[in-house]
Amino acid sequence: GIAVHGDSGLLVALDVDLDDDLIAEGLAREVVHRVQNRRRAADLDYADRIAVRYRANETIERAIDAHREWICGETLAVTFQAVNGDRSDGLEDAPIEGHAFALTIEVQPH
Repeated sequence: GIAVHGDSGLLVALDVDLDDDLIAEGLAREVVHRVQNRRRAADLDYADRIAVRYRANETIERAIDAHREWICGETLAVTFQAVNGDRSDGLEDAPIEGHAFALTIEVQPH
């Protein structure tokens, strides 16, 4: 659980074990990546505000809940809303590290 690297007179040891908070942060970064990919695919302007609707499994949902404000800030999302049920509702699958995640974005008026 520790990575060590040394040089003449200097030794650095890092704890490389991931705790739940770090894992959630990494998953939140992947959510941002998926939303940004959708923005690029839709050829949106970098300043366009969006509404995001998504469906996620429990693990991804916890990561979103813990980092919702940051995710919205990074993606310019004015809303980031979970969709319930099994219907597709226009959501596109974008799994994250084997976890179920699907989303759609919509441009919001300025």
